[in-house]
Amino acid sequence: MIALHGYGETLYTWHHLAAPLGAQNELYLFDLKGHGRSPKPRDGKYAAEDQAELVHDFIRRQNLTGVTLMGHSMGGGIALLLAQRLLAERPDRLASLVLLGSVSYPQPIAALARIIAVPFLGETLLTITPPGLVVRAVLRGAYYDAEKITADDIEAYKVNLADHDSIHAMVTIARHIVPREIEPALSAINASGVPVLLIWGCQDHYVPLSFGSRLNARLKHSRLWAIDKCGHVPHGERPETVAPAVAAFLARREMPV
Repeated sequence: MIALHGYGETLYTWHHLAAPLGAQNELYLFDLKGHGRSPKPRDGKYAAEDQAELVHDFIRRQNLTGVTLMGHSMGGGIALLLAQRLLAERPDRLASLVLLGSVSYPQPIAALARIIAVPFLGETLLTITPPGLVVRAVLRGAYYDAEKITADDIEAYKVNLADHDSIHAMVTIARHIVPREIEPALSAINASGVPVLLIWGCQDHYVPLSFGSRLNARLKHSRLWAIDKCGHVPHGERPETVAPAVAAFLARREMPV
């Protein structure tokens, strides 16, 4: 299994799921380009399509087959694009998909991300604002129950605003959170018969549940599991239910009811 985090996150986002899922599965966790400890070159290649290409290169170098792609938010959009690449190259590369609050179709982006994406303004704002305040504001919008946001969560994501190169990467990525064209990927996934588990918080304000419903209607072999009293980060806010559901899906392709 390869897990792809969302915008402004790092591999830390999977810390609740790593142990239960890693016990029975080979789990690959890494920071996407421009995030965490990964390189942050000023090459402009930060679109979802660029990220998918990098992960595809990793899969080919490792010669992985039977991969489950798990993606959250922006990482879900990258997973969809990557799925299309894997299926076109070698269908046995891909076994299944787990998408949590995933971007897919064109949608309005959160107000803060729109501001960050504005040339010059975004970098200035992130430079003068304490990183902890920015991270806390983003997480408060992402969680249904803000009491579940911990000091460790805030510390983990402050790394994405630690220096000028990190801030430049965040500003650049903010312009490319949603894939340019998703329909070819959805068609390829349908044709392959690959099972897809969609997990959504009913109170997700960043990628509303209506987008999960739209994806579920479009994909022939998917199941949408909507969690009440949960926001944009189901694996962080409700890990006690998400972890066993994903584990069961991986083991027996069972879908939550």
